[in-house]
Parts: sequence; C-alpha cells; structure tokens
Amino acid sequence: MLEEVKNKLNQFSLPAKPKTFGQEYFFPEDISKVLLQELGTLMFKLAAWKGYSLRLLATLDIEKSWLENKHNNKIAKQIAQTTNEKRITKDNALGQLILNDEEFRKLKEQLIIKEAEVSSLREVVEIYSMQIEVCSREVSRRSLDLQLKQRGI
Repeated sequence: MLEEVKNKLNQFSLPAKPKTFGQEYFFPEDISKVLLQELGTLMFKLAAWKGYSLRLLATLDIEKSWLENKHNNKIAKQIAQTTNEKRITKDNALGQLILNDEEFRKLKEQLIIKEAEVSSLREVVEIYSMQIEVCSREVSRRSLDLQLKQRGI
C-alpha cells in the first residue's frame, strides 16, 4: 500500500536530482558584489535544489504518515483489547507497548527518525527559499537602479 501511494506521487512530473545537489556551496555575505550572471546562476541552482528537496520531502511525508498510522493503530488496538471495565488512556497504552512490544519499540524509533528527517529537510527547504528571496531582491534592486539611472535620477 505504501508503494502504491509513492507510485501515485511518481506519476507527476517531478524534478530530477540536480548534478550539484548535495555539494557544499558558498552563499555570499555581500550579495551586491556578485556579478549579475553569477547571481542568476546561483538563484537557479538554489531553485533546482529546492524543487528536488520538495520532491524528497513529499516522499518522506508519505513514509512518515504511514508510520504514524501504524503507530496510532497499534495504540488503538491496545486500548481496545483492554479487558478491564475501566479503559486505559492513550498514554498508558503507549507506555505498555513501549515496555512490552519490541516490534512497537522499533516502529516508534522509525517514526522518531522519520519525523526528524522531515523536520530537517523542511529547514533545508527554508534555507533555499530564504536565499532565493535574497537573490531575487538583489536582482530587483539592480533593475530599479538601472531604471533610475536611465531616467537620470
């Protein structure tokens, strides 16, 4: 079922992995000193990386949702199987499963790792977005400067 959902995602036109993806890069501290062509190249590179990162994020989100559902179903099953007249809480069921069910502990660990991967990749996408915005503002600023110069202002 998980593979079926991933296959549906792959039916879309998604960005391929850029050749430079994963390489460390230098983002200039003073963007105003970067040549316009270099600025454009940097901006498109960041956009390509962002697009590919969003593709990866979509896949990680699918996997995280799958793990969350398995996790929550296991807890619900534990609560439903309680034979006492008094129902146990979700927290109690979670504690019992962590203590007594090795398979659940592994599932919980996988979920924690997947949540961390999703969170960190979201932060990387945010870095790319912020840097694209900085480049875009610099291009706009230069365009405005050129227009003002052409008008003699």
